[in-house]
Amino acid sequence: MKDALAVHLINLFQLVMETLRRGGPEFKAAVSRNPKGHLSRRFDLAVESAVISYLEKTLDIPVILLSEEGGERHIGRGLPRYRIILDPVDGSENFARDIPLAGVAVAVVPADCPLSIDNVEYALIGDIWRGEAILARKGRGATVGGTTLHTSRVTAIERALISCELNHSLVPPPLSFLFQKAAGVRCFGCATAALRMVATGAVEAHLDLRGRLTAENFLAPARLILEAGGVITDETGRALPEILDLQTGYTLVASANRKLHDTIIEFLSLTDHVHQEVDDEQRHTLGQGRHPGRW
Repeated sequence: MKDALAVHLINLFQLVMETLRRGGPEFKAAVSRNPKGHLSRRFDLAVESAVISYLEKTLDIPVILLSEEGGERHIGRGLPRYRIILDPVDGSENFARDIPLAGVAVAVVPADCPLSIDNVEYALIGDIWRGEAILARKGRGATVGGTTLHTSRVTAIERALISCELNHSLVPPPLSFLFQKAAGVRCFGCATAALRMVATGAVEAHLDLRGRLTAENFLAPARLILEAGGVITDETGRALPEILDLQTGYTLVASANRKLHDTIIEFLSLTDHVHQEVDDEQRHTLGQGRHPGRW
């Protein structure tokens, strides 16, 4: 997989790590807002600036850079061959608080193809805290340190550890019912980290049903998951749509395998009788002196 573009992705991750190591406490200060209206910290802008500089100086093909922080930027002369979608530091709030769940995400899509998870040709997810990069190329697998990744073989929801993003959201009854059936539930506050864990087999599924997840957070890890044997759809089981921009929010369900995925989608489709079952289960649990759910 070590072709020229793959090498550039590895170099970019190393550059991100070097940039972040050079920063002091002032690096964590919020300095502006990005096109989504979210706070941008000094380290977000420094990493993006370093990436732009690297691409301008070393890449010998024209590209379009799409970034969470700076929007769209053309690099090089001539007709672009690729679009590079960058999230310089996903989990910025975690990183600013020294919570070890943050990563860099880079997806590469041919410029003449629509933006979609199926069209991601190269992807890199870097774990900022461990200094570990996972690289994937469409049809050639996903690897870390020379080891090919495979998702978990767990197919029963009762044995599945599930990650779910809950920030700024309520938990609807079908999701609460799913949580009670699962072996455990985690919330990491970093989409790239959670989706990376699905690809590596550390967790069996990740759900984000808020309609707030934007493309730079999931395009790269989606390629990892697909190459490792996993499945990604929206919450109804339909394929994710083509990406129009980096401001539109999406829902996403990523699972280790098709059987588990179908089970999760079935749970999410439950409506009327779930309300009563959840209420009955919580009353029973509270009556035994336990907190509801398996967190």
